[in-house]
Amino acid sequence: MLDKAQFIEVNLRLAASLAADHGARLGQGADGFIESRVRAAAEEYAGAQPDRQAKMLADIDIAIRKLIDAMAASVDTIPGYRIANPGVFGEQTLGAALKSLCPIWPFC
Repeated sequence: MLDKAQFIEVNLRLAASLAADHGARLGQGADGFIESRVRAAAEEYAGAQPDRQAKMLADIDIAIRKLIDAMAASVDTIPGYRIANPGVFGEQTLGAALKSLCPIWPFC
C-alpha cells in the first residue's frame, strides 16, 4: 500500500495527466479544490485498515477519472468557456462536473 504522501502524489498526478489527455490543464480553483479533496482523502486513507485502503485507492481512481471526464464534457456546455479559457479546466467546468456527479467520494 501507499503511504499518505504517495497517495497524494499518485492521485494528483493522475488528475493532471487525465486533463492533459483531454488537451487541457487544471486551472486555478479546480486544481486547488482537487488537491484539497485528495489531501483530505489521504488522511482518511492513512487511518484505514489495509483492506479498506485497497478499496479507497480503487474508488478515488474511478472518481478522479469521472471528474476529469465530466469537466471535459462540460467545456462546450458553458457558453463562451472554450474561447475564454482555452486548454483549461477551471472553476466553471468543475462546478458543472460536480453538479452532474455528486455525491462522489472524496469530492462531494
